[in-house]
Amino acid sequence: MCRIAGVFGKIEGQNILPRMIEKLQHRGLDSAGRFHANDICMAHGRLAVIDMDGGSQSIFNEDGSICIVLNGAIYNSRSIRNKLAEKHQFTTSTDAEAVLHLYEEVGEECV
Repeated sequence: MCRIAGVFGKIEGQNILPRMIEKLQHRGLDSAGRFHANDICMAHGRLAVIDMDGGSQSIFNEDGSICIVLNGAIYNSRSIRNKLAEKHQFTTSTDAEAVLHLYEEVGEECV
């Protein structure tokens, strides 16, 4: 299982986030990434299972306007990717990127 942490709001998210993710270090040691913009900070520590080399997170859509950190398995990820392949450029083989582009298409209905 991976590490995932986030902070939303006008607090010192950039300062607290490294401490939050460090507390979960036992849950994913392969890579780590952080994202900060406006009032949101997200961090992810990865236990690589899919796309060992290219699946580090945070992952962005093509124009950089949407970011995702995800911990989980999407069992129909391949089917989702196939349906979205004509409209989106996939740069990883991760489930997270499939969810990212599905969210772009249908919004919260993807849940």
